[in-house]
Amino acid sequence: MGVAQATGTVQFLAAGLIIIAAWFAINGIVAFAEHTVHQLAHGGQFDPAPWILLNLIFSFEAFFTGSLVIIAARASAIKDEAREEADAKHREALAQSQLELLKQNVDLTEQVHKLSEQIHAFVCTDKQDAPGAAAARSPGRRQGEGSPGRSGPSR
Repeated sequence: MGVAQATGTVQFLAAGLIIIAAWFAINGIVAFAEHTVHQLAHGGQFDPAPWILLNLIFSFEAFFTGSLVIIAARASAIKDEAREEADAKHREALAQSQLELLKQNVDLTEQVHKLSEQIHAFVCTDKQDAPGAAAARSPGRRQGEGSPGRSGPSR
């Protein structure tokens, strides 16, 4: 893991905390605390003029803030990537489902077409095979023959 990748981890944050605590301990936190108490007891400042302690506190805060922002951004990126993968799988499932529905629709449309052709053939054949239809088509009978006022087969 490179330095850029390591800075945004909890391990980096913990290591930084350990280094800063060790620095305090090595540089004599006890002596600094005794000096500060002595200065305050005699009316002096606990952090004299260049304000080194204040600078150290702000640096410490910046270290933690920057690290936490990077950690949060990485966690958000991981979550976004997982969400995008889930969305892609969902879109794929929807597309597959729509394809299946489209196939069913095509099959049903073809079935309706076949049934319509069968109904049409049955209806057209049924009219031609009706008892009066054969007499109306017979060669010996001409149109207009039969009962006066009636055109077509007599019942």
